[in-house]
Amino acid sequence: MRLRWPRVLIAVALVGGHVAALALVTWLLLWLFAPPVFGAAFVLVVAACGAAKVVVAGRWSGGALGAMQVCAVVLLCASYVVVGALATAWGLDALASQAAFATPRGVAVGAFVLAALAATAIAAVIVAIPISSRRTVLKISATAVVLAAAGGIAGAVAAGVSRDPCEAFEFDRSRWRAALAAPDPVGTMSDAERIARAVDRCRTVDGATRAQVRLLLGGAQSSDTTTWSWPLGTTNDALGPGDGQELLVEFAATGRARAVYLTFP
Repeated sequence: MRLRWPRVLIAVALVGGHVAALALVTWLLLWLFAPPVFGAAFVLVVAACGAAKVVVAGRWSGGALGAMQVCAVVLLCASYVVVGALATAWGLDALASQAAFATPRGVAVGAFVLAALAATAIAAVIVAIPISSRRTVLKISATAVVLAAAGGIAGAVAAGVSRDPCEAFEFDRSRWRAALAAPDPVGTMSDAERIARAVDRCRTVDGATRAQVRLLLGGAQSSDTTTWSWPLGTTNDALGPGDGQELLVEFAATGRARAVYLTFP
């Protein structure tokens, strides 16, 4: 079968994207112990290579190799579906959490763009591989994928033009103090850390006096005359040992807060 450049480009993008993901995971492994993630990324690279061979050749191999190619294509498409679903849920959560945590708009935009890219990847694979009853399959898949990609792009645009999350942020003292007292979750960002990031990002206590800071954030867990701190638990512990994190408020000689930041952001 004559080689078609669109198929070649799809194959290159397929393999290149997964190799780039594997390189990123490998870089992370320089300081994080994450063999399951590395293993999954490696398997997807192998699957991408198998699918790329089918795409470039325009036909399936025979025997066991052909069965392995079918499995590779199914695995890739399934992984894209999972990524798209998780990205959509992540984007919706980012939008819904703006009032409580002032989640940046870029988080939702990035999540919805990722969902759209996952849908596009599925479309590229389906269009490029040889399928019996191709016209019917392409019509059904194209409709579903276009709707999914359009939804992702629409979500990204809506998130991008939404109002500043800090305008929606409402600091809740009871929620903050409950979050500080709650057990530290492993592998996820705690509510205390999310609220602290919002306090930092939205400049909630900038210029406040010690009395105002104490009223808003409560008594510091440890303090001196110039710096107050609140322990937020452990961060960066999704794939291995994490670091202790704190919210720090520094006061100027005037007695007003001049700097707010988190350790190990």
